[in-house]
Amino acid sequence: MAGRCLAALLLVLGWPLAAQAQDFVALGSQHFSGVTTSQTTTRAMMLTVTPDAGSSFSAKTGALRDQGGAPARFAYTGDAISAAKVETGIVARVSRTNPEAGKALAQQFARHDFVEVYRGIVGPYGLPHRNLAGSVTAYEVLAWLIANDRQEPPAGAVQAAFAQNAAAMAADPRFAAEALRRDMDEELMRLFVIMHAGWLSALNREGPAALARYADGINAMWKTTFGQDLRRAELTAKGFSAR
Repeated sequence: MAGRCLAALLLVLGWPLAAQAQDFVALGSQHFSGVTTSQTTTRAMMLTVTPDAGSSFSAKTGALRDQGGAPARFAYTGDAISAAKVETGIVARVSRTNPEAGKALAQQFARHDFVEVYRGIVGPYGLPHRNLAGSVTAYEVLAWLIANDRQEPPAGAVQAAFAQNAAAMAADPRFAAEALRRDMDEELMRLFVIMHAGWLSALNREGPAALARYADGINAMWKTTFGQDLRRAELTAKGFSAR
């Protein structure tokens, strides 16, 4: 996901390679250590990424099964007002702990279409665009890769994880609300790109020590937010399971 997605990221941005690496990716791992999901997204994601650290991934594998037609249930119609609200909220949360990072992130939101960057990265992995089950999966898989020092998911793993998440969400009527799906997806697409940019910076510019700190920070964030230790999880062609 790192090497292949770097090319996709640079292609979507449409700049000379050197300029791209110095601008967008130059927002390094330290800029995004405080980026978190909103309260609404956190509560809703806890319905899919079960917050019991001891049984979360095994429960997901044992209890959830793909349901016919589930992916289409999580699509929605994009809305510029929702997108602007999401970006303002992310900048505000970052700025509370790191004003300079918040300012840098606001500049990047103004300069780039994060949704198109997201689509360029996840598209090759077969995840549907503007689909909440897809963005939940992308965010979860990326966090797992970073925390476990992997650069690519195993063959078939992304689609298996998508099926798990789609099944969990299909079982909860709260995800029937299009407004919730839209706001969550708009947020997760942008958080995915932010997390990915920090990862690429650590991989390609900052060195092994920074990469290790970033990986530790992502895992700590996931444990604090969702109650899961990503390093106690396995991702295979069958999806997520406990190690």
